[in-house]
Amino acid sequence: MNHYLKSHELYERACRVLAGGVASEFRKFSLPHPLFYQSARGSHITDVDGNSFPDFTLSQGPLVLGHSHPEVLQAVASASSHGQLFAGQHLLELELAEALQR
Repeated sequence: MNHYLKSHELYERACRVLAGGVASEFRKFSLPHPLFYQSARGSHITDVDGNSFPDFTLSQGPLVLGHSHPEVLQAVASASSHGQLFAGQHLLELELAEALQR
């Protein structure tokens, strides 16, 4: 447990404001407590204590290119420069829906 002191402290803090100390049922079952992550690159993720692990889940699928892939970061930066959240329809939403139907 000494390798995860910061995660343990953050978990205790989180238990005061989040039900079960986590924001997702999936994270609730980490023993003795969930780890808190601070960064990731490629297929590895690093916790707040500096421990690095292979990320076998890659966010349960959406990160098939790994964390912080340069092309994904560039595409996100480009798209977000036009706005981040619209309370209405957007052309890209329509184009994605059409592509998924093919």
